[in-house]
Amino acid sequence: MTTALSDAAKPAARELTVRDLRKVYPVAGGELEAIHRLDFTIPAGQFVCIVGPSGAGKTTLLRCVAGLQPPTSGTVELGGEKVSGPPRGLGIVFQDYSRSLLPWLTVRKNVELPLREKGVDKVTRARLTESALEAVGLQDSMDVHPYQLSGGMQQRVAIARAVAYQPNVLLMDEPFAAVDAQTRADLEDLVRRLWLDLGTTTLFVTHDIDESIYLAERVLVLTRRPTRILADVEIDLPREREQLATRSTPRFAELRTQVHGLIQEAKRELPEEKAS
Repeated sequence: MTTALSDAAKPAARELTVRDLRKVYPVAGGELEAIHRLDFTIPAGQFVCIVGPSGAGKTTLLRCVAGLQPPTSGTVELGGEKVSGPPRGLGIVFQDYSRSLLPWLTVRKNVELPLREKGVDKVTRARLTESALEAVGLQDSMDVHPYQLSGGMQQRVAIARAVAYQPNVLLMDEPFAAVDAQTRADLEDLVRRLWLDLGTTTLFVTHDIDESIYLAERVLVLTRRPTRILADVEIDLPREREQLATRSTPRFAELRTQVHGLIQEAKRELPEEKAS
């Protein structure tokens, strides 16, 4: 199944590279190392999920990748260009959709807003906005306000806004954590369908092991703080996936057990072991 987005609206994906990334915060009496020398590359167009114990620095990593906060050392590159601030062509979907949408603007105007700031002309803005909202199934809700929609529908608006922006790289920080299980499954299928259609390089943070395996082509398992990569797991499931059929396969169960075991290992590790 394809989305309503035209070929002309498809972004050119870019490779994402994290090199020797380290993040340290000053605290009373010393320093707190949140991230310890991370190295990984996401080829253009790949879907990667990040999982790890609570407090593992997943959101900190995403903020560094997005240019929202500088690393203490190391670099982030998009398409070979160093990230020193929020880069053009990067879309972000946060967990708290209610705070990311402006309640006084209609759904249409919320989706249009980044395009206005980008300097996109009125006709193109309208086309991209309508295509993105149709792609997420909200073509009949363009002129209502976000507070008139359910939580799941509000998150669809946030996803449509990111898609309409035509990002080269899409970052998603636990975007489905605040919705019910059925809505979460629907949104997982929506995001995966959009990714299959657009081919955008996608980095998705989640606490949900099953979700990471269902969505991704690779899963990066992080240790607890100071964070490093414990494992890079290839998800060798078919490209086309379906909630019940995919999750019922023996291979899905094997991958779930593998990732779950890695997260338990990450929880057991001592800080001195990770920092060495």
